[in-house]
Amino acid sequence: MNAHDQLEILRRADGALALRRILERIVRPGMRVLDAGCGVGVLALWAARAGASVVAVDIGQTQLARRLAEANRLADHVRWVRGDLARLQRDDLGAAFDLIVAPRCEGDPRRDEATLRLTAQLMDRFLAPGGRAIPDKVVTRACALEWAEQDHPTRLREQRAEVEALRGRYGLVFEPLLEDLARQPNPAWLPRRRSDGRLERERARLLGRASDLHRLEVGRVFEPLPKSLTLQIGSPGTLTSVLFSQSLSFGDDVISEQESIGWLAEPVAVEPGERVALSLDEKWRETNALGLALHELNPR
Repeated sequence: MNAHDQLEILRRADGALALRRILERIVRPGMRVLDAGCGVGVLALWAARAGASVVAVDIGQTQLARRLAEANRLADHVRWVRGDLARLQRDDLGAAFDLIVAPRCEGDPRRDEATLRLTAQLMDRFLAPGGRAIPDKVVTRACALEWAEQDHPTRLREQRAEVEALRGRYGLVFEPLLEDLARQPNPAWLPRRRSDGRLERERARLLGRASDLHRLEVGRVFEPLPKSLTLQIGSPGTLTSVLFSQSLSFGDDVISEQESIGWLAEPVAVEPGERVALSLDEKWRETNALGLALHELNPR
C-alpha cells in the first residue's frame, strides 16, 4: 500500500477516531496490545501513548510506520513486525496479549468473512485468558434494491461484446480473457463509497426493510455467513441488487458503519409480500453476483 492509499485511509477518520476513544479508555500501562494489520501504525501509536507495550504486524512494508513512531517519540514502545498474520505462531510475537486490535473490515461481507475468520484464529493463538478484541461484535444486514445503473447482466453483455470485437481487430481469440474478467468484478462498476462508509446511491430505491444477515460475537470460534439470504419485499419494482450494511462495535460503542452492494445475476420483478432467497455461494464470493435460490410469490 503506497503513501497515497494510506492518506486516503486516514481521510476516512470517523472509525479511527472511535477506536482512539476506546483505546484511551481501556488501555492501561503495562498491557500488551497486538495491532493486527497495522498499516501506518496509528492505532499502535495511540495504544503506546496510553502506556501499552505494543506489537504491530503488517504484511507490507513498515518503514513509514517506524518513522512515524520516531517522529512521535514512541519508537521504544512499539515492536514492528513485517509478516503474514495467518502464518505467525505463538512464539513469533512473545507473550500473550491482553488486547488484539483486529484486522480492518471493509464493509464487504464477501471479503470480511475471511478477515473475521482470521481474527478468530489470532484470538485463539495470541490472546491471553480474559483478553479482549476490538471489535467484539459485527452485525451485517441486507436490503433489496432497485438500481437501474447496477444492472449486472447488461454490463456483462456489453463486456462480452467489447471483447468479441477485439477478435476482428487483432485477429485473435480472447475467450480466456473473458473468462478471467468474469471471475472478478470490475471495480469501476461498484458505486462510490463516501468518507462515512455509506454508498453514493441517489437513484437507488429500497424495495423493503433491512433484515439481519449475520450477527457475530467476535471470539475464538468463527461462525461463517449463512449459505443464503432472504429478502422480504415491501414495494413493487425490479430487484437488481442487494445493499449490505455492516456495523462494527465494542461494547456499547459503535466503531463504524459501512455499506457495500451485491448484484443479482439476473434481475427479478417483485411485488409487496413476496420473498426472495439468494445464494451466498463461491460464485458470489468471486464475482459479487448473487444467484436466485427461491422466489416465493405473493399468495393470491
